[in-house]
Amino acid sequence: MKLRHRVKAAWRLLSGRYEGAQQTPYRSQIPGSLQSARLDASASTREVLGRKARYFERNSALVNRLADLFETYVVGTGIQFFPVSSDAEWNARAAAYLEAWKPFADLSSLQGFDTLQGIIARALLVDGEIFVVLTQGESGFPRIQLVESHRCATPPDRRIHPSR
Repeated sequence: MKLRHRVKAAWRLLSGRYEGAQQTPYRSQIPGSLQSARLDASASTREVLGRKARYFERNSALVNRLADLFETYVVGTGIQFFPVSSDAEWNARAAAYLEAWKPFADLSSLQGFDTLQGIIARALLVDGEIFVVLTQGESGFPRIQLVESHRCATPPDRRIHPSR
């Protein structure tokens, strides 16, 4: 009897299939239901989770290192732009414009475009989201404004009752 169980266990290991991918009526039933994402967690729960995530990023060397690695492997040296139209003169002007714009991409600080990409990647890992707004500076040139997710909320008069 023991030999039969050992062979069966070895077969399961060797077959290496996911339970969800097996075509059998004997697959286990996982309890759960689907609902709107806005009903998954209340505003206060999201606030507590965000506060804890930021706490651990600041105070845990492991979490901080994971965030550093995420930022490094997602962004690297940053997304680069290379104009490649059929007009060589336009390509040269566009490349010069982009190189002049990149150091002053942020609306509210002196961060360059490459640094902003790292900030965005890190915020996605730690906070779960960040909003990127394309806007204009006082000079009329395009600028990027980052808005942290905890600074955004649905106005009370625009909220939909959860039961609807």
